[in-house]
Amino acid sequence: DVASFLRIHRSRMAMEVLGDYLGEGGLGDEDYWKSIRYHYVRVISFVGMNIDQGLRHFLTSCGFRLPGEAQRVDRIMCTFAQCFWEDNDGDNQLCPFREQDTVYILAFAIIMLNTDLHKTDSGSHGGARSGRGGVLSSSKKSRKKMTKQEFINNLRGVEDSEEIPKEFLSGIYESIANHEIALHTLLSAAQQPQQEQRRGGRNNDQGNQHNVHTSKSVTKGVKPAQELLRGMAVHEYPFWVCRDESEMPLEYVKIAFRATWHHFHSIVNTVLDSPQTDPPIRLACLILLRYTIGCSIFLDMSVEREAFVSQLARLKYIMKRERSNHRQYNNPVQTSKKYVMEGRYKTEEWYITLEGFASSRETTMRAIEEVYRHVKTLRMAIQAHSRTTKSMNRVLRKIRNGDMLSQNASRAFICEGDLVKRCRGGRDVTYRFFLFSDQLVYAHRSTQRDFKVHAELPLDVMSLNDPYGTNTTGSNNRTTPNANSNNMASLMFQINHPRKSFWVVAPDMDAKARW
Repeated sequence: DVASFLRIHRSRMAMEVLGDYLGEGGLGDEDYWKSIRYHYVRVISFVGMNIDQGLRHFLTSCGFRLPGEAQRVDRIMCTFAQCFWEDNDGDNQLCPFREQDTVYILAFAIIMLNTDLHKTDSGSHGGARSGRGGVLSSSKKSRKKMTKQEFINNLRGVEDSEEIPKEFLSGIYESIANHEIALHTLLSAAQQPQQEQRRGGRNNDQGNQHNVHTSKSVTKGVKPAQELLRGMAVHEYPFWVCRDESEMPLEYVKIAFRATWHHFHSIVNTVLDSPQTDPPIRLACLILLRYTIGCSIFLDMSVEREAFVSQLARLKYIMKRERSNHRQYNNPVQTSKKYVMEGRYKTEEWYITLEGFASSRETTMRAIEEVYRHVKTLRMAIQAHSRTTKSMNRVLRKIRNGDMLSQNASRAFICEGDLVKRCRGGRDVTYRFFLFSDQLVYAHRSTQRDFKVHAELPLDVMSLNDPYGTNTTGSNNRTTPNANSNNMASLMFQINHPRKSFWVVAPDMDAKARW
């Protein structure tokens, strides 16, 4: 139970703290701590890995950081050796050893080799000084690193009956030399895309890179859940075989849901932690929340219900922030965590109503209907946002350097069309006008078949003058330029802005009314 708890909540724990805890030995209760370590590590599958691959996975992807105290490291490595041996004993290709102790010794040797090959020379000097107090000169001979032959010689005689194959040890040395086991540079799934973005700049493949990051993030979130379920599988759960779901007792449904809900919770958390999420993934997440909250309400499982309802609250918060200007100042993914941890959503009307229905068996179906209603509202918002995003991207691809217009996350595209602009000299020029939620842009088509922007006019200081119709939103009554005919005059309206004011002619009355 303790090991399962650590796996469920490890994302909320510091890796150093978890590593220290797993390395505990206790006074007089060594078996207790050994059991926790074993059940935590045993759910990790090392099948199909050699000792180098298994140790890499163990030290970099299992939620903890190796502690600094030698005794704690020793206890953790003993448990790794036991689990690796259980998974690969008998496989002469991946585990060519005759006893478990060899795995333990070789694992320690690999860690020492990794430290020796990749330790910086400056760190090894430790700021040593010469006899007169001066710092050692830069010409000082650098620290000698372990050679492949020295590594092989150090492990000679480890196996009582025969030597470990030199080819096997040589492969391990080359792997460590070429690819360091990054014990002190672990990044969470949410941090990796951000740091790579800071390092790599921008390119035309950002969309594909984002999809890859999203896929890796979801996969990284699912794997711990798989390990968690594997660990919980050691308990005996009863099974009920039936042909019709109506025959299954609710108690068995409850057991199945209790054994698997962490899996769904982990997936939703991973998606919510992603800085950017595509609408289809978010919609799938929403459907998952609809069913998990409905199940937990119907089965009267309050802990599980609260866990999933808090995720629904977080999703509502993120979407609300994304539609507002606040996103320019606060990262909605990070602020949503604080919003949920502080329980602010529990004071909102939707949550109070839902909890009121869910707390009574007589109003269970009302509670489920309430959940479906909120999910439907969010689904419509996601779909609308998806359509807006697609149309926005379509328009920005037409405009030269259009990505500059996408920097305002709350900006939405409204419409586009050709209008004839009357210039000061009396010349009429046709421009393509693009109307966004916060500004008007007009451009002309270049020889490269894209649109080159002439001006961007914010809407908050703009007014319109329509002396030939009823749509006058401004008070500017400048004289109308001479029109060739009354028909053309009826199609004209004036755009007034502090930067520039001009008259435009729409192609017909419907287009004028739409603008």
